[in-house]
Amino acid sequence: MDEFRPDEMLLQTEHTFMGSGIRADMRTIDRTDVVRVWEFKLVASYDGLGQALAYWAQERIAAKQERQVKGVLAAFEIRPQIIAAVENLNLGLELVVIPAKLRAGGYVPPEPPSIAPVPVIPRLAPSPVHSL
Repeated sequence: MDEFRPDEMLLQTEHTFMGSGIRADMRTIDRTDVVRVWEFKLVASYDGLGQALAYWAQERIAAKQERQVKGVLAAFEIRPQIIAAVENLNLGLELVVIPAKLRAGGYVPPEPPSIAPVPVIPRLAPSPVHSL
């Protein structure tokens, strides 16, 4: 966190919103008392956008306008349609592209795995059966 967002502090991971049963991936707070609610995806598409908006709304309801709350959708890749929707509809959702060097931090391969060639198993002539 310090390397990429030095002015923010982690509040909680896997935060469940009371009464809703939904859970945001992460909550942070910055030096100006702004809370951010994060949704992480490998590739941000429509489902990630919907989740991020829902979590952001739940956090704003919980904050009761007493503090500023922002929503964040973070992914290794963000679909162009999502960027267009956020910008053209003035959603105010923060879009964060996760640096590629962090791909090795979980179970995400840094590159698509290469497929090893299938070995050729030679066909052997049947062995003669010996009777006793």
